[in-house]
Amino acid sequence: MHSSKYSVTPTRMLACALAVGAAGVAHAKTIRVPANAPTIQAAIAAAQSGDEVLVAPGTYYERLDIYNKGVAITSEAGAEQTIIDAQEQGSVIVVGAYQSANSRVTGFTLRNGKTGEFEGGGGIRVYGEATVAIERNEIVHNTAAWGSGIFAQDVATVYIRHNHIAFNTGDSITLDSTPGSTTVSNNTIERNQGSGLVINDAGGNGAMTITANVIRFNNGPDGGGVRIHANSPEVASFVNNLIYKNKATRDGGGVYLAAPTGGAATFINNTIADNKAAGATELYFWGDGNHVQFNNNILRSSSILGAVDCSSGSPRFGFNDVFATQGAAATGSCAGTATGGTNFSADPLFASTAGTNPYSLQSQSPLIDVGDNAAVADIKRDRKGKRRVADGGHGAVVDLGAYEYQGN
Repeated sequence: MHSSKYSVTPTRMLACALAVGAAGVAHAKTIRVPANAPTIQAAIAAAQSGDEVLVAPGTYYERLDIYNKGVAITSEAGAEQTIIDAQEQGSVIVVGAYQSANSRVTGFTLRNGKTGEFEGGGGIRVYGEATVAIERNEIVHNTAAWGSGIFAQDVATVYIRHNHIAFNTGDSITLDSTPGSTTVSNNTIERNQGSGLVINDAGGNGAMTITANVIRFNNGPDGGGVRIHANSPEVASFVNNLIYKNKATRDGGGVYLAAPTGGAATFINNTIADNKAAGATELYFWGDGNHVQFNNNILRSSSILGAVDCSSGSPRFGFNDVFATQGAAATGSCAGTATGGTNFSADPLFASTAGTNPYSLQSQSPLIDVGDNAAVADIKRDRKGKRRVADGGHGAVVDLGAYEYQGN
């Protein structure tokens, strides 16, 4: 199993504050497992909103259900030493609420969840009016029809941060009609038998931010890395993500984006490279692209197929590099829009495609200091937390892609 690089130091006041319900911080208590309760589920049953369940290292063969209460479930020693195994008897954790409740799941390995043929959420399923933070977990070896790692449906607010989500069977993260605020950030989503991230209609009522994730080595039908069905006025903002070496059996090895009714999406300073598909390798688009915007991205194909293909309509492209080492860079209805105007079609000159920071730029890259600063007015950092606009030798102008060249 992947060795987690995350550790959790319990800060109980913070955890309780983030899991406050009607009880309030003053009445919050800590329930220790197994010292105060024999199982995690027994501790959840005894808890009130605002309480923390603090779990000692060990392997716990159980499934957890958090319903209509806000509870922080935290491991003492981190995901590598604290495992919850569902033994293929259903989702590892289900969080649901039909009233406001704030919950947190931090620092566990969640494994061997398995749902029914038409059910989602092998690792974690979230639904209803819950506000849930899922952080610093290893979510591995789970199976589900949708969201084999995480399935969120009709959720008020969900934060998915600093998790490693891997080796699951089925689309790894599925966000389905989530009307509230959604953040997916700083996760590594890899080696899943299904798309890395699937978004089905965000509902249009809240912001959805997908930022600083690594999405790689996933295998899906359409959209090996990311699949989006954009039907609402505001679906998702993708910023500083690295999406590479995914595979799709049909279209969009990196990203498959459908906007049949004029749904909105923005992609700013992402690197989408070296993906594979039967069709376009990096981006496949169809629909009404009037509200779909690509700025400051790198889309690099290393296959004989083009990097970008649009079967109908075209997103709005500005200051992107769309490049194919073999064949046409862009085809279909976006053949002119993806590479014309302010866009480029040049070899990015990546420093490396492996190692700690793959797909960062060499000092000689033609993509340094050539982007659109207006697109990053509210974006201060790149994928690694470095200054987003740095003078790479040609002025204080933003670079293209997920990494900002910081100079020699």
